[in-house]
Amino acid sequence: MNRLWLIIILSLSPLLVSAQSEIRIILDKEYDSIFYLMGYKGKKITVADTGFCHKNKVVFRNKDINPGIYVLTDSKKQYLLEFLIGNDKKFTIDIKDIESYNSITVKGSEETSSYFDLMKETQHVNLYLKALESEVQYNPGNVLRMDSLRKTLNMYQKSLLRKNEDSFLNTFILSMMQPELPDSLHSAEDSLLYLRCHYWDFFPFHDENVLNYPLIENKLDYFFDVMLPVNPDIIIIETDKLIKRAENNTKVRDFILWYLYSKYQTTKYMNLDAVYVHLVENYFAVSDIENVTDNIKKMMIDRAEVLKGLLLGVKAPQMSCTGIDGETHELYDIKSPYTIVYFYNPDCPLCKKEKRILNETVTRRNDIIIYAVNLSQDDAGNEYCFDNVSWICVDGCLSQEKDLISLYDIKTTPLIYVLDSEKRIIAKKIKAEQIELFIK
Repeated sequence: MNRLWLIIILSLSPLLVSAQSEIRIILDKEYDSIFYLMGYKGKKITVADTGFCHKNKVVFRNKDINPGIYVLTDSKKQYLLEFLIGNDKKFTIDIKDIESYNSITVKGSEETSSYFDLMKETQHVNLYLKALESEVQYNPGNVLRMDSLRKTLNMYQKSLLRKNEDSFLNTFILSMMQPELPDSLHSAEDSLLYLRCHYWDFFPFHDENVLNYPLIENKLDYFFDVMLPVNPDIIIIETDKLIKRAENNTKVRDFILWYLYSKYQTTKYMNLDAVYVHLVENYFAVSDIENVTDNIKKMMIDRAEVLKGLLLGVKAPQMSCTGIDGETHELYDIKSPYTIVYFYNPDCPLCKKEKRILNETVTRRNDIIIYAVNLSQDDAGNEYCFDNVSWICVDGCLSQEKDLISLYDIKTTPLIYVLDSEKRIIAKKIKAEQIELFIK
């Protein structure tokens, strides 16, 4: 029996040895005694292996290294070199000058060697692209010039694609490739629309190793921050298209969903709460998403329900509060072209400033009534409420609604909602000085 196990172990030993990584890096000088091999997950970076320097040579032997882009750092985690690890796990990088791709040679991995060739060309082209992009809003013709440069780069990238479809170099190149504009497009507007529609055409959603470098997150940033307008309807449509492309790879799909969740759970644009609601209702609440526990899912759903009732164009939640006159005042009973719902705390310095600006606004207009809700039990701060038909001051602590804080998503004070004559929300979470930008 022991002999049988010995035979099995000996027969498997070549496989075990072959699975072991051995990445040798020959440095151009003595930088440090300890080095780290850092691996990416999106933009996040963690230690994948540790190596010790001997005569300017560092060796990494972690057998669990997956294909991806890795970074060589010193003991203080200062970046020295970024390089590709593909299917070849035994190779040598010889560096004559760490500041120049031209001085780097690779033995044992064609993928890694081609990566450095690609970086040299990409670095050169990107210098021109950035210069043109910085002025595109002043010179729309730069879009066409940028397309010409992208075509040149795409041709070079395609020339490096390997016949082996499982090559990580292929994944990396495809993720970088940009759509080419057809000659039939003549206007900058049409060109931008075409680029938006075809932005993800080459992206390798099928390979989960695409998460092992920052490019996916960089592409998402550019797509949602630059390519798309601040319009929830368009963002939602493009989000659904993107998730559809990634549906066959749950790891990539879930990474994108968590990216979008993080981006839109809190946003500086008042109209983009609709994107968060859509993400929760259509994905997180109904699909098995990585790291979404029952408690997390409930928290997401509860918050989406709150925000759904506070979206632009939606009728604001009803409030029935006792006023400083002792009478009950309902929000929906107010007859005015515009109603400002103003939540405040009397001892808040910023609230005092906002109240002063609000009073100046209603003094010069006769189409606004302010429904001022005091969220503390302090009676101070009601100086504008007496003998002023433009102010209705109520005590939020004496509301018939159970939880105004949650009902109106009150995180801080002051907080302002602008309502039309039907009590539909037309602006929210703005400063008092901005109110007249949203009303006629």
